[in-house]
Amino acid sequence: MYMMYRHELLGLLISSCLLTNCGGDGTPDFLGKPIGAMLTEETLEVANRDPATMSVGRDNSRSAFGKGDANSGIAALASVQSALDSAKPGDVIQLGNLTKPESLHMKISGTKDKPIVIRSLAHQATIQDILVDADYITIAGLNIHGPDSCGDTSESASSGRGILYRGQGGVIIDNDIDETCREGIEVGRAAESDSAIDMLILGNRIKHAVQAGILLYGRGHVASNNEVLHTRQRNRESDTLQGDADGIRFFGKEHTIAGNKIVAADYDGTKVQTAHIDCFQSWGPAESVVIDGNICEAFSDSGNQAEHAKGIQLSEEKGSIKDIIIRNNIIFGFRGITTSEMRGSGRIYLVYNLFSGDLRPFEGPNWPMAIDLGERTKAHVAGNILYNHRRSINAPKAQVEGGTNLIYQTDDIESDEDKRPEDLWSVKPNFENFDASNFKTRIDATIDIPTSDAIALEISPSDIEGTLRPTTDVQHFGPYIP
Repeated sequence: MYMMYRHELLGLLISSCLLTNCGGDGTPDFLGKPIGAMLTEETLEVANRDPATMSVGRDNSRSAFGKGDANSGIAALASVQSALDSAKPGDVIQLGNLTKPESLHMKISGTKDKPIVIRSLAHQATIQDILVDADYITIAGLNIHGPDSCGDTSESASSGRGILYRGQGGVIIDNDIDETCREGIEVGRAAESDSAIDMLILGNRIKHAVQAGILLYGRGHVASNNEVLHTRQRNRESDTLQGDADGIRFFGKEHTIAGNKIVAADYDGTKVQTAHIDCFQSWGPAESVVIDGNICEAFSDSGNQAEHAKGIQLSEEKGSIKDIIIRNNIIFGFRGITTSEMRGSGRIYLVYNLFSGDLRPFEGPNWPMAIDLGERTKAHVAGNILYNHRRSINAPKAQVEGGTNLIYQTDDIESDEDKRPEDLWSVKPNFENFDASNFKTRIDATIDIPTSDAIALEISPSDIEGTLRPTTDVQHFGPYIP
């Protein structure tokens, strides 16, 4: 009934220093936390090759070619761009401490067996941005800092993103991206469903991007263990004010978005004024997407209608939304999830998440709540913890099914909403240590809890740490198994 996702094997680490920065013991220093993605053998094979290496130094003008020997075959190059233009499949372009950040364009493809690697060890190199119109390119360990002024920032412009990748089989890993004119990382083209295929976007840190930290088009991508901080509508007062300030936007199909941390910006009247702020957003088409084990912080409310922060925003304004699995996430937000303009094209599975509010009064114009499912939304909702939200589930005309959710407010004020009889109300989850982000629950053993929801278990057989959920026990709640 439910498809298996080929990228769902969690915790597999990259061991290649060609792909990322290594510490003194040869261990990649960014890999202190698990990668929520399955990496292909072809990607790991880079570590075992003996490629030609081009080392571009401080003056952006010299490069060394050789089989593992950086001192052989010295050739003069005018720029980093010249090194990219001279690359062949299997080459590694290693960037040093550049004095002139460049805007780069990669047009030469690697192959599945011999990708081209553009890397900087110890984050020495800073560039302005990079556009990739090629396949099988790895971009690793770069600092990417936007220009002092932005030109064309329209959606059709090819400049302004930190990394814009239009191709297949690429790896974008361990880059620091900030103050861009548009998105931090964008893969694919909006109008072309296969403009990007099977991309790995891993362990990047994106701060002060514009519109969205990460934007996914195409199919088969993994975006995992990235950190997206304070996306804005613009970074410079002279720039055009863009529409939104989101964490990760996704379109296309068969993506896995796992283990990311997103912290939304606050409304400041200048760089974030009128944005709809969402940790995750799609208005379609989007199909067979897994959103798993992410952390979102999005509490802002402008006080103006529709201008507030949400964990997840889904609509079918531009295309169908089908088979979206939202599981094991921790969402601190003004609203947890909102759906709108839905046509009932497919189902959303909302299981084993923690939606935490801040006891803000349930009042307009934006009405904070945990789960707000608009008309014609089809959803399976079970095993979630709805904590400190004045309104838990608002779904008057949605088609909602599912098992039990746990609903609790720390001040014990009863909600006046229509209560779903399946849910447990005013049952304290007894988090082991909420303030220390330990969200394992210890529910009173005397509470009569229904048995586990079979569909929720099929959708999410493991918790956020990869521990298998028991199949014959009573219903568990939230991302962690006690």
